[in-house]
Amino acid sequence: MMLASSTLYATTYTITFAYDAAGNRISRTSAVTVGKSSKMGDQAISFYENKDSAMVYRLYPNPTRGAFRFEVQPFDASTHKAKIILADGNGRRLEVADFTGEKSFNIEAQPQGLYLLTLQIDGKEMVWKILKQ
Repeated sequence: MMLASSTLYATTYTITFAYDAAGNRISRTSAVTVGKSSKMGDQAISFYENKDSAMVYRLYPNPTRGAFRFEVQPFDASTHKAKIILADGNGRRLEVADFTGEKSFNIEAQPQGLYLLTLQIDGKEMVWKILKQ
């Protein structure tokens, strides 16, 4: 799914890390695109896209009224072991599942507020914030 083809507006931020002198890391560049797209019919949706090394992470719509989707491309489930965890703002786990590259969620029955989506992939953990309106 290509969101960029119908983007109404988008802003890309490039974040560069470096470190050392025992803080380690020693470089990493990540490009984050945030914007609105008309890809979902007539309704403009907000999306988040993070290009980190060889993978692109997409989370949309965010904020949401309930339903949202998370995608990682390219993703090969045969070479990556991944788990996805959705938690509320207090850390209570709402859903835990093996991740195969894309997953849809629905938090309509949950109260408004902040939710956390954690992707554990190949021993690394990444967290995204989702705002439910």
